Amino acid sequence: MCALDMFRLCAYLLKNQGQITAITARQYASMKTLKYSTSNTNTLVYNLSGVNGLKTGSTNRAGYCIAVSLPVTRGGETHNIVLVLLGAETPELRGQAAEILLRWAQDYYAGHDFRPAA
Repeated sequence: MCALDMFRLCAYLLKNQGQITAITARQYASMKTLKYSTSNTNTLVYNLSGVNGLKTGSTNRAGYCIAVSLPVTRGGETHNIVLVLLGAETPELRGQAAEILLRWAQDYYAGHDFRPAA
């Protein structure tokens, strides 16, 4: 799956299955009946307010990857910034690069008018 495919999947999920973020944004999850608990491998849910998680993963070929969304509100409208990052060398670099890019996108979105010129 390429970055564009992952972006399209994330956009579809956010538009049609938005409730998924109630799970993917969690820092921790547990299943009491199975006596199992886990923490989210997406470090952004701990470090960047509002992040909706989505997906982390790694393979030898793809490296460490992440797909994450961050809702931003401007002019009363809320939109999701979706970031797909593939090929990081370590999980730490994946999280650092994703956080830098999301913070930049958030600042850029806040400072620009994206409405069509009249």
